[in-house]
Parts: sequence; C-alpha cells; structure tokens
Amino acid sequence: MKSGFFKVYSSFDEFQANNHDQVVAWADLDIMSKAVRNHFLLQHVRRGGTSVGDFYYRFMPRPMNICGTRTGILVNVQLHGEEYPTKYSVKCHHFGMSSFYQKASPPDIREIFCYKLLEVIEVGPAVQFIISKEGVGNKISVYIATKWRDDFIPLSDLNKEEDINVEALVQLLLLKVLFNIDNLHADNCQWNGTNTAAIISLMPIPCAAHQDVKEVLLGQHRMNWNHAPADLLFEKCSTERFLEIVKKWLQEWDLLSKIDKAAALIKHERDRVKMLENDFRMIEESEYTVAMDLDEYLDAVKSNVKNLTSALGLNV
Repeated sequence: MKSGFFKVYSSFDEFQANNHDQVVAWADLDIMSKAVRNHFLLQHVRRGGTSVGDFYYRFMPRPMNICGTRTGILVNVQLHGEEYPTKYSVKCHHFGMSSFYQKASPPDIREIFCYKLLEVIEVGPAVQFIISKEGVGNKISVYIATKWRDDFIPLSDLNKEEDINVEALVQLLLLKVLFNIDNLHADNCQWNGTNTAAIISLMPIPCAAHQDVKEVLLGQHRMNWNHAPADLLFEKCSTERFLEIVKKWLQEWDLLSKIDKAAALIKHERDRVKMLENDFRMIEESEYTVAMDLDEYLDAVKSNVKNLTSALGLNV
C-alpha cells in the first residue's frame, strides 16, 4: 500500500504525462520570468537602486483575450526613481531552455531590427531585447519586451467603418511591402486618437528588392484580414487618395535615415548574438548561422524605399 507521500508523486506523474505540454509551458514561463526579472533588476541597480526592497516586479501568463502573440507573459516593473510601474508584454523570440522544444529556428536579427525600427518611427511601442542563459543546458534564449500602451486599438475591436482610420491601414500595408513584414493580422491597427498605425506583433520574412514597388503596393491594395469594414474602406479608397497617404508617410517617416538609426541602436544585440552563436539551440542541419547578417536585408529594404520614393516623384 502506498503512503500519502507516494500517492502525491504518483498523481503528479500521471498528471504530467497527461498534460505534458501545459506542464512544460508553465516551467518555460517561470524561466522566462526569471530572465526578465534579472534584466530589469540590473536596470534598477544602474539607476541607483541599492536594494531589492524598492524594486517592484510582478508577472502573469499572457491572457488569451489580449491581442498580440499568445505565447509569453505580461510584467509590471517599477525601477528606482520611477513613480509608477510600467507594463511590458514579453514574448519568446528564441527558445533555448526548454526540454520540450527540441528544435528551434536560429534567432532572427531581422525581427529584432524591425521591432526597433517600428519604435523609432512610432508605429511600434518602445522595445527591449533580453538575451539570457537562464534555463536548461546553459542554452541562450532571446526575449522581446514591448512596453504596453493603453492607447492601442486592435482592428478586431472596430466593427464600424467610421471608427477605422484609412491612413493607419495604408501605413500597415506600406510597411508590409517595404520590409516584407508578415503576421500583420487584425490584432494590429492604430493608436487611439491618432492617424498612426500600431504594430504590436510581427514576423519578418526574407526580403527581396522589388523591381517596381509601386506596382506591388497597388497590386496588393489590401491586407488579408478577413475584416469586412476594413476591406470595404480599402475598396472605397481611390488610387489617388491611397498614393497621397503613401507619399505623406514616406516623407514623415524619413525611412532611409531611420533604417540606419535602428540598425545602430541594435548593434549591442547584434554583436552579442554573433559572440554567442555556438550557445544557441539550432535546427538540425541548418544552413544559416545564428547571426545571419542584416546587411543583405537592409540593402533590400533600402532599395525598396528608394524605388518607391523615386516612382512617386519624391526626393530620395
């Protein structure tokens, strides 16, 4: 006869076997939270914090009803000298610590670049990148922490055509074409009270320099959102109006200089990824290095910006 002590272990073993994915997910979130906490604690100390007592940190699994990536955590952090806590949404860009995720794509420096670029042009929220060795096997994990903005409005919450800003929709399409950003679903839309698009989650894919960016842009002229009010608004937007919006934001964003600025701002992360290349969990027989260079991608997106700017008669 088993004692109560062994019954507990037996019950847990059975639960773990039947709920393996969920058990591993909980463990991964705990490891993620520890890495994120250490990242912000270091910032707290650098700001002059002398004790953990005045450092506030709380985390929770990301609720399913909140837009953006479904895998990750929400954290509230208050550092030394700050009056109120700040909320961040944290997603795992590269799993290095999980026994469940036996294979993983190498960290994609293009995605890190795109998040920083969107912050610079104020389409995305402020972002921080966390490179950590917390977890199993001393493998490196990479997390992306974006500052949560309460003025964010997802397209999926806008059911009336008059509530949707056509400029924001055109901006989303423009950025998608120029930078080959994927995963721009209906949970991305606009900042409240502005005509500025909001992108809170993305995934870049290999980018090629288009021969005629204007033709590609006009050929798409909509996003695959399956969102009737937005689709109708696009259909009502004439080509002339569409191109007026494109011209306006090409000039407003000054993308060529912002591309260089964003690339410079992630130099630290780019250098660390290169230095730690052998410590990342990799796909078997992958032909790519972890620190796949940004140069080819940046050349392509700059070419796209110049191509479209010239086609629209703007100064490059």
